[in-house]
Amino acid sequence: MLRIEQVNRLRLTAAVPEIDVGAIAEGAPAELSVQAWPGKKFSGTVKRVSHAVDPKARTMPVELDVINPDGKLASGMYAEVRWPVVRSAPSLLVPRTFRAART
Repeated sequence: MLRIEQVNRLRLTAAVPEIDVGAIAEGAPAELSVQAWPGKKFSGTVKRVSHAVDPKARTMPVELDVINPDGKLASGMYAEVRWPVVRSAPSLLVPRTFRAART
């Protein structure tokens, strides 16, 4: 039996929580890492959003294409993805140095 895999371009499928799917844009870049290469960042591009929610997990599959020219990534590795989030309104940020006024 023979198994052929193409590893110079990989398809990564991630289960994104339903609440976060609206912030994922097709064509957006994403950064990912794997435990096999600590500290190394890889890049991918969001290619497809499934638009079908898994009713048990309340997640939606999102596919990224990942270019892997040096062959460091292998089929079946688990990746941690940093999503590019597009927000409809600005976020409220409170500086770490902010202190409430004492009365």
